[in-house]
Amino acid sequence: MKIKNKAEALAAVRECGLALEDISKDTKGTVMKKPSEMRNVLCVGDVHARWAWLASLLLYFKPDVCICAGDFGWWPKFIDLPGIALPSEVLEQTEIRFCDGNHEDHPSLLAAAPRGRFEPVEIMPGIVYQPRGSVMEIADGRRVLFAGGAMSVDRKFRTEGRDWFPEEVLRPEHLPSPVPDADVVVSHTVPLRFGLNLLSSSVYPAGNLFDPSREALDIVLEGAKPDIWIAGHWHERKDWMLGRMECHVLDMVYGGVCRPEGTPWTFWLSGGPGIERTGPGWALPGGAFLPLRESGSKFYACADLEAMDDGPMKKAALRLLAGCTAHQVDGVWGVKPGDADRMLENLCRNCWRA
Repeated sequence: MKIKNKAEALAAVRECGLALEDISKDTKGTVMKKPSEMRNVLCVGDVHARWAWLASLLLYFKPDVCICAGDFGWWPKFIDLPGIALPSEVLEQTEIRFCDGNHEDHPSLLAAAPRGRFEPVEIMPGIVYQPRGSVMEIADGRRVLFAGGAMSVDRKFRTEGRDWFPEEVLRPEHLPSPVPDADVVVSHTVPLRFGLNLLSSSVYPAGNLFDPSREALDIVLEGAKPDIWIAGHWHERKDWMLGRMECHVLDMVYGGVCRPEGTPWTFWLSGGPGIERTGPGWALPGGAFLPLRESGSKFYACADLEAMDDGPMKKAALRLLAGCTAHQVDGVWGVKPGDADRMLENLCRNCWRA
């Protein structure tokens, strides 16, 4: 299925009874990339609809394709859709593909790709949903199998039918039979055989939560026999070998600085950055770049404002620093990590709307 334009994108979303007439940004039709165009493939962890962080990351690394391992942030009832919120230059350079996590609007995704339909769906121009059991091929010939879904540990704090859906759990019947061979599997959570456990806490006193999705992923593991497994969900980075298979659990995309050598929330499945960066920082729309570094006290220290060219970014930075808990570190301004999220989002908005 290919959605050609804004009208078709809205029609697809309205299949779930959602009204989005307030969308004002035009989108242009696209064609899903061919395998030969997927040379630089970057995988990321949970995005949770933090579009400014995703935009900065993709502008920093410039991959041909970005794959999100679930909890992408598909919430058309409550949050700006990615094809609308992301600056056009991001979607023009990078095709974004994602499997579903536990925190998505599952009825909306099921309307676009009913169970048993194992094909990618372009749900907005440049945004491709990979349903459970679907496969994509990249430029080097490897096949990537997607197996989204997981059980929410925070479901008791959510409302069924609004921000929690029982369809979140991956079941064996959601998968093709037999499970196809694949070189790479992208899932949200991980197979039970991986041995990772969710420990109990005062917030989620569920102990080692039993998630049927993980048993279903054991079936995927046995059937696909991949060389690489990539997942999200756990909100921390873990890398290990299971026999001859590489396993990578990626951190969530939030609250950090992009670095040339990579980040805890990224993994290059193929190729590498489409642009050479000499240091850490935030890439912003319009070609702007804000160099950053962390001091010993964990402040994000940006380049000397006196050295910045006059323009929207400098004005935005000055205004934001005035409202943040800002400090000088070694002669340059810095903000606490808790303020960094608001600062990045506002810098992005000011740059791409200037």
